[in-house]
Amino acid sequence: MNSRNKRLRLLSEQRQRQLDDRVAELHECQRLEALAETEEQRASDSLAAAQLKRQSAATSGIESGLWTELNHWLEAVSAALLAARKRTFESKQKTLAAKQRVLAARAELKQIETLAERFKQRELALEAKAEQRLTDEHTQLTFARRRGTT
Repeated sequence: MNSRNKRLRLLSEQRQRQLDDRVAELHECQRLEALAETEEQRASDSLAAAQLKRQSAATSGIESGLWTELNHWLEAVSAALLAARKRTFESKQKTLAAKQRVLAARAELKQIETLAERFKQRELALEAKAEQRLTDEHTQLTFARRRGTT
């Protein structure tokens, strides 16, 4: 194995490790995105429950202190839902960025593999050409010997 092939092999291994790291990062981002979506769903369910409780309290006629407390609770739940939606949006953005990094790492690895394949094909072509030259020389010598003996 010549030094160029060795360098290409080492570079290919390095790019493969980078790709593996990017894929692991993507999986972590997807896991965090799923958690954020679950948290957002819980916050949404909690808001729906709070709205339903306040609506039922409004129809049953409650005192103003309890009504104020329910409104504050509803506002807090609404703020929690907005925060959960923000976290979900941010986690989706991070997942998209991680996907782009994976695609870039794959492209870099593919470039190295393509280059290595081109070099291999070139070496094979040079070997075939050298072998053809040797065969031609052998044939020429054989023919010259036959002509000289007849």
